[in-house]
Amino acid sequence: MKICKNLLPVLLTLSLSACNLLSDELNPSSVPAKIQNVFKTQQAGARDIIWKKEGGKYLVQFKIKDTSKEIYFDKEANILETDTKVKTEDILPKIKDYLNKNHKDLPIFEVEKEENAQGTCFEVKLIKDHKILEVAFDEKGNYLKPKE
Repeated sequence: MKICKNLLPVLLTLSLSACNLLSDELNPSSVPAKIQNVFKTQQAGARDIIWKKEGGKYLVQFKIKDTSKEIYFDKEANILETDTKVKTEDILPKIKDYLNKNHKDLPIFEVEKEENAQGTCFEVKLIKDHKILEVAFDEKGNYLKPKE
């Protein structure tokens, strides 16, 4: 039993080290100052900040007040996209009506408001047959047919 007691901390340390190697989080010092300055200026009060790099883009995930957000930046500190989690009770009435009519029995997993150069849309993720079904709407709540 003594061997198990000594082995547990070693296994735990190895597991945590492996998780850190697999993580795509960036040390904030790896994020260009220009990007950090734009973020700090526009999102004062942000907390739980996590930086990542996806391809050539920088992603910051954070919370501000009670809202989770993500912002994608290019290397020049231009904002490419902002994703904001939307509480289920705050979904536009037109979206609620569509979901009640067409997906009444499917539970909502997540709702995001996506803003980019093409405009604003809402993405609703529903759970169907143990998979995620994504349904998109424009800023007024009109259903957007999936692109084929």
